[in-house]
Amino acid sequence: MAQVTKEYAEALFMLACEIKSEREFLSSLEKIEEVFKANTDFTEFLCAPNIPFKSQSEAIEKVFSEEHHEYIVSFLLLLSQRGYLLDFGECIKEYKALLSMKETLVTAKVTAAVSLSEEELDSLKASLEKKYKKQITIDFHTDSSLLGGLVVELDGKIIDGSLRHKLQDMKDVISK
Repeated sequence: MAQVTKEYAEALFMLACEIKSEREFLSSLEKIEEVFKANTDFTEFLCAPNIPFKSQSEAIEKVFSEEHHEYIVSFLLLLSQRGYLLDFGECIKEYKALLSMKETLVTAKVTAAVSLSEEELDSLKASLEKKYKKQITIDFHTDSSLLGGLVVELDGKIIDGSLRHKLQDMKDVISK
């Protein structure tokens, strides 16, 4: 069952990422979970195998469609139709794990004048992870116009330690 909830949570998370609404979706999921916990009769009604899906789907749409995104309502309908609504809490846990992983994983674009060895890249990665307290992946490029050093783009910031940049700074100081 854990694999099924993981797959459903991943599908919903991918939809949320497409429209950049990951946090909004999480908030909706948590509100819906509160409704389910506070209204056990309603939850039992939605999970009862002897009640036609049409009645259950109408109830889901009536209760949740005004306040929640259509993808969230469709997600609930799918869980209900497939008989997985009781696993809704597990889906939320999986969704939270995916969101947490996304928010702590950052890609650093590193440009250097020459290729770096694996040890140098690993050392740079470790330094960046220590400084930013995030899991970092490195997207490495070479650019001989840098002359030497590195340029790192991370979290919208540029750390320019290239020789070209340092020479330009010296030129600016001298020309004043």
